[in-house]
Amino acid sequence: MSGLLLGLDPGGKGAFGWALAEDAPAWPLRVVRTGTADSAREALDAALGAAGSTPILAAGIDAPLHWVAEGDRAVDARLRKRIAELGAPHPAGTVQHVNSLRGACLVQGMAAALLLRERFPALPISEAHPKALLWLLGIAAPGVPASSIGFEALAGYLALAPGEVLDRRTRRDPARARGREAAAAGELAKAGGAAPLGVGPAWTAAPRGGASEHARDAALATLAARAALHAVEGWSALAPLDPAATTLSPLSPPRGYWLPLGAS
Repeated sequence: MSGLLLGLDPGGKGAFGWALAEDAPAWPLRVVRTGTADSAREALDAALGAAGSTPILAAGIDAPLHWVAEGDRAVDARLRKRIAELGAPHPAGTVQHVNSLRGACLVQGMAAALLLRERFPALPISEAHPKALLWLLGIAAPGVPASSIGFEALAGYLALAPGEVLDRRTRRDPARARGREAAAAGELAKAGGAAPLGVGPAWTAAPRGGASEHARDAALATLAARAALHAVEGWSALAPLDPAATTLSPLSPPRGYWLPLGAS
């Protein structure tokens, strides 16, 4: 069945990214819409409104979807170890202990998952970790931090639908946001500068911490959604690393945590 994959990058006001990509039998996925919002409900309203009658098949959320009663999550320890092996300079900063995460991630991420479950009782929902994923895919590397990577480096996994612009703000009026993005691109071109992320024939890196990074991470979360939906070869279901007896989550199944961690 054809449909869409939803990616969410929880954050605070103006920093909750969302993305929709078309499901496909192979990479790359075609990203058809993105945006940023102020909250979980606002992001879901925007994403589901953009999807219209096209079904959502699975979702990926860049936030913990389960916790443990004591200590560190085994999935996080395993992921830190792997990206350290790949050369990540600060694995504990990239994959933080759940007790160190900000509320915008912990609260808004789970809130989005619960709202999705309320709307879609059987929807596969996977935890995602876009910045760690960049290391696992070999896109981030020593000297190439995840924060510096733009969409042009993701061409093997994500492609932009023809004519689509990655919105910086779509919370209130997508058409106006897209118009502002195109106008900004024109002004930058006149001044000899680079186009914003998603404008023009190539995706370009945006300033560190810009709204486009939220769009990028939300789009990367759709890869975890596809893995959860199809059990993609080379990707692993990591949630079982934390024993069920010690795992806590208000989110009912199906939920998981899919990454291309392999047997390492």
